[in-house]
Amino acid sequence: MGDVAEAVGVSKTTISRYLHGEYAYMSSETKAKIEQVIRELGYRPNRMAQGLKATVSHMVGVSIADVGNPFSSLLLTLPWLKPRDSCELGLLGFRRYV
Repeated sequence: MGDVAEAVGVSKTTISRYLHGEYAYMSSETKAKIEQVIRELGYRPNRMAQGLKATVSHMVGVSIADVGNPFSSLLLTLPWLKPRDSCELGLLGFRRYV
C-alpha cells in the first residue's frame, strides 16, 4: 500500500479509504489516479496483513504431528482447505517431533 501511496502522492490513509470504498473525502482525480496506479503496479491487498490489523482474520490454523503420515496429506488436500478468490492458504512451516 505504501508503494501505491508514494506513486500517487497521497497518504496510506487515502489509499485505505479508497480500498474500503470511502470516496467522500477524495476528488475524482485522486480516485482515478489511484485506480490507474493500482492497475499499473498490479497491487493486491495482503490478506495476512489485514488479518493482523483486524479483529477477525478468517484464517484457519492446522497443527499436524507427522507430515509423512498419509492421513495428514489427505487432510491438507481436502476441498474445504483449497484457496478461493477471497482466502489464502499458507503453510508457515513444519516441525517434526520424535
